[in-house]
Amino acid sequence: MTILRLALAIALVALPAGAEQVTAVTPVYSRIVAFPLPDGFVAAFEQVNGRSYVQEFVPQGETVAAWSQMITLLGAQGLAAQAAGQETPATAFAHYILAGYRQACPDHVSAIELKAPDIPGAAEVFAGQVGCSTVAGTDHGEAMVFLVAVSGADVFSLQWARRGPAGQKTPGYNAGTWDPALAFLTAGLRFCVPVAGEQPPYPTCTE
Repeated sequence: MTILRLALAIALVALPAGAEQVTAVTPVYSRIVAFPLPDGFVAAFEQVNGRSYVQEFVPQGETVAAWSQMITLLGAQGLAAQAAGQETPATAFAHYILAGYRQACPDHVSAIELKAPDIPGAAEVFAGQVGCSTVAGTDHGEAMVFLVAVSGADVFSLQWARRGPAGQKTPGYNAGTWDPALAFLTAGLRFCVPVAGEQPPYPTCTE
């Protein structure tokens, strides 16, 4: 399958001096998505493949192949309208994320659903944390906290992942690590309907 890569407009909106984050703002399908980045994170990868979008950020000096932490934004165009059965779109996408972890980590995976926060512009939100003690074929484990949000006809996920040494036990939920990470992502995330003619940095979504 041919992979289409688009250089979508991405704006980084700096906060006042002394602040510990910037806000990334980017158009993804039917929405402008504004979300926080920890200080020192830089854009490392962006890809559009039909109705799937991914954008990844890592600490400066790291790469998408070798990283200690990663912030990821995912978009699924039109997925909200395709949900069927008893699952809501956000829950179905969260299960898709969990399935990916189980495929990459067949032996030791943990998962927990967290209290879903309110996100401006989102009709539905799911929050969770997943962890893997050893990613197959590597010497590291991986865990992340994530949000899934439905806005318009599209579904989005914002994730903060961390890697560590491979272990033998399934990682549990560490509130000291993941509560602040989830609060950080939640505090700055919003989804906005594009305003005709508005250009980056999309002030109606950031001010």
